[in-house]
Amino acid sequence: MRKENKFASKALLSKVGKTLMGRLSYIRHQNQQKSSFSTNGFVNGIQVSFADSQTNSFINRVLSANGLSNVIPTSSRKVERWDTWTSAQVVIGRNNGAGTNKTEFNLRSLNIGMDRRIAQDKTIGFALGLGKQDRTATGIDFSGDVDTKQYTLSSYGALELSSKGSIEAVLGVAKATHKVGKSNTPSADQGSNGFFASIAYRADLQAQSVDRLSFATTSAVLR
Repeated sequence: MRKENKFASKALLSKVGKTLMGRLSYIRHQNQQKSSFSTNGFVNGIQVSFADSQTNSFINRVLSANGLSNVIPTSSRKVERWDTWTSAQVVIGRNNGAGTNKTEFNLRSLNIGMDRRIAQDKTIGFALGLGKQDRTATGIDFSGDVDTKQYTLSSYGALELSSKGSIEAVLGVAKATHKVGKSNTPSADQGSNGFFASIAYRADLQAQSVDRLSFATTSAVLR
């Protein structure tokens, strides 16, 4: 796989992993468990943001000052004993890089999932994802466009370890198509398949101040 394609696939997979790990943390908060784990990766709705932190912070301040938010909430429904959710993110970014290397990209990620508790200390869920990144790069190694569309099927879950914390995991498969067009060269379609996994151990260090410790590993195999 070309490194430009791999870069796009990993960026989209990273969004999926953060969304599902964030969903697990969101569930813990909803159950009012003693945890201050971040839920920033999960958006229960449609969110538009900018890759540049300063631009993103400025836009959020303007929206907040006017009583608005960059998230459009979506409703959640319960189907039998399963909770359903929808999370969509749009990221607009630009990276000038070093020297003549420049990159502009738009990233869109949509994930639809359902989860439930199968025991007091166990949660399991499944999600379908669609990610799309349109990237234009100008540089020494590569100049052109890379448009990537990626589908994912994931399972995720958590095992609570009493007051000792929890083990959270994500496992999924991905299929992507890449439309690559170099400068002065007709575009060509390429494909890639792979799987990805992420596991984290989270433990509360102090019950009163709810400090936390988190260990996480992530892997992705693409071809």
